[in-house]
Amino acid sequence: MVILCVKKKKFSFKKLILLILEVQFYYWLTAIFLINRGGLLTFKDLFVEDLLFFPVISNRFWFITCYILLFIISPYLNILIDNLDREKFRKFIFVILIIWCVFPTIFGIFKNSSENLLYFSRFLWFIVLYFVGSYIRIYKPKILSNVKGLIYSILCLSVFLCLFILLVNKYSNFFEKIGLYEPAYFWHPNSVLLFLLSVSIFSLFLKFKIKYSRIITSLASTTLGLYLLHDGLLEVYIWRDFFKTYQYIYTSKFFVHILFTTLVIFVVGVVIDLIRQFFEKHIVKRILDSKFCESLGKKVILVTDNILSHF
Repeated sequence: MVILCVKKKKFSFKKLILLILEVQFYYWLTAIFLINRGGLLTFKDLFVEDLLFFPVISNRFWFITCYILLFIISPYLNILIDNLDREKFRKFIFVILIIWCVFPTIFGIFKNSSENLLYFSRFLWFIVLYFVGSYIRIYKPKILSNVKGLIYSILCLSVFLCLFILLVNKYSNFFEKIGLYEPAYFWHPNSVLLFLLSVSIFSLFLKFKIKYSRIITSLASTTLGLYLLHDGLLEVYIWRDFFKTYQYIYTSKFFVHILFTTLVIFVVGVVIDLIRQFFEKHIVKRILDSKFCESLGKKVILVTDNILSHF
């Protein structure tokens, strides 16, 4: 998932804590489930690999770790954005995209990945996308306002991606000689094609005017929970052990099987997250809004400011 939707808001410790607690909830929930499933997961795994049950620190969910780190440093990134005029901002984005998008895409073909060059990391890419998203939010480039042009770009890029996969599969011997073994080479988030495709899709959806719907809003609020539920500790168990998807891969039932499993995961995930949100609203948020937590937070900030004042 590409982060391009950037809204400039004041940093909130409360939001940060709620986000971390949500991650912890799903991590503990899935960990307890697997431990009770005949040794699929052990306490040793959790203590050694996930640093005492803290998945954010151990990168168990790479996306969440990147997002939280970006959330923490975003106020300082905003200072840089505020002090750049449009021309300088445009040149800055051009430079960072050349370094961590264009060059890696070109030369990564010989390394089988665009993520192995120029000290690239997905956290660094999140920062790049934050700047790109900020530029789109502030200046609304005309090139991204043409609906027909965006649709044409999405179709062309999608066709090219599919053709490239077929090409690499057909001439695999040639591509392997130059170092490319991955037919889906352009799936990497910093490849030029995926970047352009993501920006085009994002910009196209900005043009849609969808009326407020309580159902849509409620379902949208559960998407992070769905991700944490099925793409973490349970990922292998869900597809291999529970739904046994491997048995349907080369059968005529594969498409129906995928639709069915996706629907089941979605429904179960939505129900679980709505229950979690209920307890968060009526218990966790009330605790965080209490005078004790508010006073504690002010004391922590005061102590931190006093320590920093000596440097």
